[in-house]
Amino acid sequence: MFAADARAFGSSVDDAWVARQAPLIDPQRFVVAVDRGAIVAINGSYAFDLTVPGGTTIPVGGITWVSVAATHRRRGLMRSTIEFAHRQIAERGEPVSILTSSEGGIYRRFGYGVATRHWEWTLDLSASGIRADLPGDDGSVKYLAGEEAHAHLRAIWERYRRIRPGGSRWSRCSTGPPVRTRRRTTWPIPMAVCAIGSPRTGTAVCLAMASRCSTARR
Repeated sequence: MFAADARAFGSSVDDAWVARQAPLIDPQRFVVAVDRGAIVAINGSYAFDLTVPGGTTIPVGGITWVSVAATHRRRGLMRSTIEFAHRQIAERGEPVSILTSSEGGIYRRFGYGVATRHWEWTLDLSASGIRADLPGDDGSVKYLAGEEAHAHLRAIWERYRRIRPGGSRWSRCSTGPPVRTRRRTTWPIPMAVCAIGSPRTGTAVCLAMASRCSTARR
């Protein structure tokens, strides 16, 4: 399954990458199409919850791993596997399905629409600085990585997404080195987290977060 997905997206996998990703996958949430013993189409979902107006959260299915082998296009495999995933999501009592799309126009025919947009900001370092009201006043900055960084990220994101409709939570996050493909390099979260030291209050975390372009379907 990992090899079939990598082939569809022009990437490669090794044993270490598979070992990191396998615990994140619930096989009961995935479907494959097989022809002569080979996987030719894949679709699945992850379990998320989504913040709605008022701060309440609802369970949602995060569609993922959508691919069809180039040798089996135009046979209805994408539609049939997505519809199967949608039925599973509905049967689990998840009223919404969401996804991050590599090509947004693909999924409108399945009922999806734009839910977020991606923004990139460039700061002029000569005209910027750390806010004076932050507790980090001893001038020390260090990078955090691994579980130490994730602990800070989880706490910050959980507070933020509870007050922003559309914020989602997924408790099992991927870690490890970047995955390189011919088109791009995908970094596991976090790519970089800075901790600003403070003798008064311990550590204040300073990080930049970028939203991804996602779509949602009811």
